[in-house]
Amino acid sequence: VMPYQAGLAPSAETALDFPGSFASDGFGITQQIAIKIPGGVTLTDLVQPFANDVSLTTDIDRSATKTHGTLLLDTVTGQFVPHFADLDTLPPEPKDHLFMLRPAVRLEPGRRYVVALHGLKSPQGSLIVPPKTFADLRDAEGGAGTGQGRQMYWNTNIFAPLQAAGVARQSLQLAWDFTVQSKNSAMGDMLAVRDQALAVFAAAPPAVTILSVTEDPDQYIARRVEGELTVPLYMQAPEAGTFLKRDATGKPVQNGTAQVPFTLLIPPSVWSGKVAAPA
Repeated sequence: VMPYQAGLAPSAETALDFPGSFASDGFGITQQIAIKIPGGVTLTDLVQPFANDVSLTTDIDRSATKTHGTLLLDTVTGQFVPHFADLDTLPPEPKDHLFMLRPAVRLEPGRRYVVALHGLKSPQGSLIVPPKTFADLRDAEGGAGTGQGRQMYWNTNIFAPLQAAGVARQSLQLAWDFTVQSKNSAMGDMLAVRDQALAVFAAAPPAVTILSVTEDPDQYIARRVEGELTVPLYMQAPEAGTFLKRDATGKPVQNGTAQVPFTLLIPPSVWSGKVAAPA
């Protein structure tokens, strides 16, 4: 939830441009894959996180074989990624349930993956019919590097890698690809802030201001110390929800300092000095 005072929440006058404000070069490394299948899908024979048949929850390696109904292919290694298949049953209406694929390992930053569905059945037991647009792409002849525009992209980047991994093109009900965001996109800003802050603290420790000291506030605490630390600020303002302060090149930059409150609780065992405690 974005606080209104931070200027990030949409209002009647201004809508929040989230992609523009938080640009990314791909999807998150722990992203779950959500699919809307009209009419629903049965989970029978799919590896699931929750199932009455224990073998469907423990045989995770089976989800990384070409015969599994849902596939997640690493286009660099040519290997399938183990994952669970599940339904998001939070919406009250079954027609609104999303078909979820949940990777069991962290996806590699900057890498492209192909998602494929084949052999899936509806709750009534019939094979799910592919969308016409996808079926037209699948049924068009041609291998990698052939075709025009969108057809060439699908032939080269989706169908060819799946076929190389042993998946029959005509068996596909749906397939597409996505790229995982790079490490720099995911963590670059925070790593830059960390390195700058460590350099600041290496030059001089943070200033500490003691605001109050309370003796024996209860039987478990010998002394409670309230205070503030003066730390480098890297946001546009010290209030929660604001943007990072950036220089002309877009890199995070220090914007003065901010006061951070702290509470220090000292137990009687440490205060008395009778029990050894960390220095």
